[in-house]
Amino acid sequence: MKTRRLSRHVRVLAGGETLFDGTRAVQAMLKDHRLPPTAIAAFNDDTAIGALTVLQDNGIRVPGEIAITGYDDGIEALASPVPLTSVAQRP
Repeated sequence: MKTRRLSRHVRVLAGGETLFDGTRAVQAMLKDHRLPPTAIAAFNDDTAIGALTVLQDNGIRVPGEIAITGYDDGIEALASPVPLTSVAQRP
């Protein structure tokens, strides 16, 4: 990102791997008072669903105002309240 001079457009939030971690990270992001991102690449599907829940609870339309993607392409992605884009990690 630095090479392409894009690092000022990227925010990396500390998190974890659970639904609660995704919830906590997006709650912190919303309290930040900077412009919200246009996309979130979550650690996995659980954190993506946690993030998605907080965004919707705050009236932010997904995918209308922000895009979100998970990683794992597990059963959690199918249970998401909004269809979740997820990267599969199968060989």
